[in-house]
Amino acid sequence: MKPGILNRLTGFLFSRNSNSAKNGFSKLAGYPVRNADLFIQALSHRSYFDDPADQLSKSNERLEFLGDAILDSVVAEHLFRTFPDKDEGFLSKKRDQIVNGRILAEFSKDLGLLDLMNISFQAKKRAACDSPKLLADALEAFIGAIFLDHSFEMARKFINSRILSSVDLKSLADQDNNYKSILLEMVQSEGISDLRYLCISEEGPAHRKEYTMQVKIDEDLYGIGRGKSKKDAEQIAAYETLKMKNQL
Repeated sequence: MKPGILNRLTGFLFSRNSNSAKNGFSKLAGYPVRNADLFIQALSHRSYFDDPADQLSKSNERLEFLGDAILDSVVAEHLFRTFPDKDEGFLSKKRDQIVNGRILAEFSKDLGLLDLMNISFQAKKRAACDSPKLLADALEAFIGAIFLDHSFEMARKFINSRILSSVDLKSLADQDNNYKSILLEMVQSEGISDLRYLCISEEGPAHRKEYTMQVKIDEDLYGIGRGKSKKDAEQIAAYETLKMKNQL
């Protein structure tokens, strides 16, 4: 049996076993879920569907949009209460560090969401190698499903227990994660003036773009970063470049 067919069959059987689905999702969500179909949709990637109409109505993209907004709100409030003496710029920067795609992808991996997804074989292979956006989107969609299935407070509880409880806020507050500035200083100290960020690709619809950027120093190519904005992608590309140069 071809891997793609096996993957579809596994997803089909899982989606039809409502008791098994509810039990599994309940363990992940931290409460007895009511509508397993919401969570099945949250873990259904557009690559799983051939019909464009199904890609819109049955994939996790709309739930990801909802979960993204909820996650931003919960993290923003948490930072607001944790750092009463910090300004808006500091709070925005720290929120961006927490909801960074690569960090969310790691939390998604810890939860084992990839193994539960309805997804094409090729997309799953990409995600297992290096596709933080796909994994981060699944986590955000899962949060959206919790909100619709139960409440905002339950979504907040999930975010607090699964994400924020693992973040060292004191260490985060002390970090200077402007990797572009660090890379620029390093390059200038070496007497190099040609540092550029190349846009390798732009993917996705206009309201959900994903950008891929790559660092170019003189004629040499270095780290690659992906993000929801060019700025985020450039920061990740700079971070990867600093790691390549053993600066982190």
